[in-house]
Amino acid sequence: MSESPGAPAETWSAAVASAYDLGRPLRPPVYAARGELGRIWRLDTDTGTWAVKELLVPVEEHEVRADLAFQRAAAKAGIRLPELRVTTRGAVLHGGFRVYAWVDLVDGDVVTGRELGAVTAHLHRIGHPAEGPVVPWFAEPLGRTRWESLLKAATDAAREAGALLTADADLDTNTGLGTGTNAGPGTGRDPGLGTGTDPGLGATRAWTRVRSWAWAPMRAWTRVRSWAQMPDRGPM
Repeated sequence: MSESPGAPAETWSAAVASAYDLGRPLRPPVYAARGELGRIWRLDTDTGTWAVKELLVPVEEHEVRADLAFQRAAAKAGIRLPELRVTTRGAVLHGGFRVYAWVDLVDGDVVTGRELGAVTAHLHRIGHPAEGPVVPWFAEPLGRTRWESLLKAATDAAREAGALLTADADLDTNTGLGTGTNAGPGTGRDPGLGTGTDPGLGATRAWTRVRSWAWAPMRAWTRVRSWAQMPDRGPM
């Protein structure tokens, strides 16, 4: 059975549970969340509940071991964080997965800026030595000029998206998103996106505009990421 990322969860859960000595799975893993670098699955076993991170971006064992060392230093310094499990062979990774103890969040609990600042300050006081050179993006401030460039990029991108919405607010009567006898999602003789005698052309034009609207924020964020020189990934 495959235990590689991207495979159906039920095909890798037993192998991951065995590798990390988590016990016998009681049910198939349940998808919980996704970040930029991976998906989180909830895995219930006869020993407890575990958070299995399915990595979407390849990382090396030495990278995650450095990450583990910092997490352990943080825990020793009193910062509360989920326990990171290692395999029975002492590895952090197994087949593109890593495992943490599961932590339930408190419904309605809001983290305040003061609390966030306190934890961040605590992290900076740990003094854990870095392995190798520090990536400049993490250590060098952007400076006023770069921040102003980012602000302009975001403003221009927002203006571009707004222009698309404004231009399409008054669509012709056969777009499937406007108003009138061929209004689309509402009522009319030829609704375009709903049901009707001839939805094709209206639906096609409408879908083209919806795709354009949906991609506008993505284009904007890609532009801002590029100008900020954000890294594609890091050890997580």
